[in-house]
This record gives sequence, C-alpha cells and structure tokens, in this order.
Amino acid sequence: MRIFILDGAAMTDKAAAHEYLRRTLCLPEYYGGNLDALADCLAGFNSHTHIILTSADRLYQNLGEYGIMLVELFRELSMGAAAFSFAVDGEGIEE
Repeated sequence: MRIFILDGAAMTDKAAAHEYLRRTLCLPEYYGGNLDALADCLAGFNSHTHIILTSADRLYQNLGEYGIMLVELFRELSMGAAAFSFAVDGEGIEE
C-alpha cells in the first residue's frame, strides 16, 4: 500500500495545488494540471493507494469552491475504486 499525506496549506492557488499534487503523488510529467487529469491519473494507480489530507481548513480557505471540488473528487474515487482510499485528518474523530 502506498500512503500519501497531502498538506492543504501547501495548495495556495489552483496552479500551486496541481504542481504540489504532481510532485507529492508522483504523477507523470504529462499530467494536465486539472481535476479531470487528476482523476484519470489516480484511477490508473496499480497498487492500493491511501491519501490523507491534513489542514483541510487551509485548503478550503485558499481554494474556496475548487478545494471543495478537489476533496469531492478524492471521496468519489475512494467510493468507486477498491484500490483507492481517502481520509481527511481529524474527520470523524471525537474529542
């Protein structure tokens, strides 16, 4: 299993977010830098992949609606692909 931890604070705008995702998730150089290209690349992962998002509040603050769409994409992929799972750090944890 491959585990990737994404820091929402590092994604300061759309371009920075996609460059960060390309580097952190080891996406190919030809990665298109948009949500459709991200979905295509993640769907092509061969081994089980788990992504954990930290600082989700900063992601939403920085990217607004686009940040929400990004998280929804990860959630949709995790529901539809047996080899992909996603979690937001702290979500579902009771204090």
